[in-house]
Amino acid sequence: MDENSAKVLLVRFNKDWWILNFDFLYNQGDAKKKIGRAQEFLSACKTMLRKKEYSPHVLIYLIWSTAELILDAKFLLHGQKTKNDHDERKKKLISPIGNSFFSPNFQSLLLTLYKIRNGARYGNKDYSRKYSIKDFRAYVKTLGEEMRKW
Repeated sequence: MDENSAKVLLVRFNKDWWILNFDFLYNQGDAKKKIGRAQEFLSACKTMLRKKEYSPHVLIYLIWSTAELILDAKFLLHGQKTKNDHDERKKKLISPIGNSFFSPNFQSLLLTLYKIRNGARYGNKDYSRKYSIKDFRAYVKTLGEEMRKW
């Protein structure tokens, strides 16, 4: 058995006494890897926020990448593996399953970032005016809170 498999414990003491235990946290090893990468991205976000001069475009993309890694890891742990497709992840996030796994702040953050990430990625100048450092700090705080739930 490895950390990416389900675990079942079955003990029979006599004809009437059984112990059953199931651990269906799928893909724990893969989820740990994703969380490790998310922590690296979150650390980069925090470093960027400490600097006086930073690029909002890069920060938006770092925050979005962190959020999507968190989303993938949590779905892996609940047997809801997603395709490597942003639209598929978004559909699962807003589904009843996604609503039960994530805080409303995290869902709102990720849905907002799905709308703006491509503009940020390709250098749309409006982002430096629309989002303040206060917004970015709130996003990073939300990501940290979601990661602490592990």
